[in-house]
Amino acid sequence: MKKITIFGLCLVLFFGFFVDSAFAMGARKSKSWDCKTDYPILLVHGIATRDHTLWANYFGRIEGWLKKKGATVYLGEQNAWGSMQSNAKQLKKRILELVFFSDNKIKKFNVIAHSKGGLDIRRMLYDDPTMKQYIASFTTICTPHRGTIVADWFYKYELFAGSTLPFFRALSFIQGDTDIDMGDIYQSGLGLTKKEAQKFNNESGHLNGKSWNTAIPGIYCQSYTAKLKGYNVSDALFQITGNLMALAGDSPNDGMVTRASGQFGHYRGEKKGAWWSGGVAHMQMVDTTGSLGTLVPGFFNFDAPAFYADIVHELQVWEDQGKIK
Repeated sequence: MKKITIFGLCLVLFFGFFVDSAFAMGARKSKSWDCKTDYPILLVHGIATRDHTLWANYFGRIEGWLKKKGATVYLGEQNAWGSMQSNAKQLKKRILELVFFSDNKIKKFNVIAHSKGGLDIRRMLYDDPTMKQYIASFTTICTPHRGTIVADWFYKYELFAGSTLPFFRALSFIQGDTDIDMGDIYQSGLGLTKKEAQKFNNESGHLNGKSWNTAIPGIYCQSYTAKLKGYNVSDALFQITGNLMALAGDSPNDGMVTRASGQFGHYRGEKKGAWWSGGVAHMQMVDTTGSLGTLVPGFFNFDAPAFYADIVHELQVWEDQGKIK
């Protein structure tokens, strides 16, 4: 009964993404930043959904907002349920295709990755270090670099095993995943467990450097996290997992990733909204959920498109200053 209950909760959490995304209507006004960088932006999604799934966009209004501000934006297009290893291969293929076959004469990318997407990029750079030449900067948003207890629970209660795998395989097919099998789906979240994350960190050595240029030498690396506080009415689903994580001693968190786990390279801090808000949840950092604030002013004080515009504008400034080459 416990296994069935937890599995049902996970389904509610997943499909809740798309219910909330229906509220994603026009972005609020942000600063008039120019986001036209020398190197284009590559947005890399996390686990469980692709860049475009059914009627939902993983990055909500962010892609369109950045383009409106002058940025050239591409999407990672890797599988939703792929393992770190298989997604790393897909991202490598995607980047090389854009570099060698695009009409835009691309030399490098400013990568912005959310959640597991950050681990997929790190895996790509570890498996093939020559790919570093195509990455100018690497920004991770709420990426579980040190794992997450939520993934531990998934495997402890066998939610990615036995009778549940056919369901996830069908979901993967509906979402458009390619070249994927049951084994790959089982591995999709394994790299997010604390044990596997520590193993990869030891192998890669990526966490040995704490400054912006030592996490992955030659690439500007920075990271952001988010924090839930009080009660987040805009995203009650991740409030549930956030409370469970806090009871287990994993806090502060965004409902999926702790502050400590999300730090990589130059840590730029956490987003937690205004003092009266319930904080910022994991998927609100990519504008997939929590867009009720655009309908009810003050209901939720976090403007994801403006946040990304700030990041990209800063990257542009650093390109001009020679900090990013």
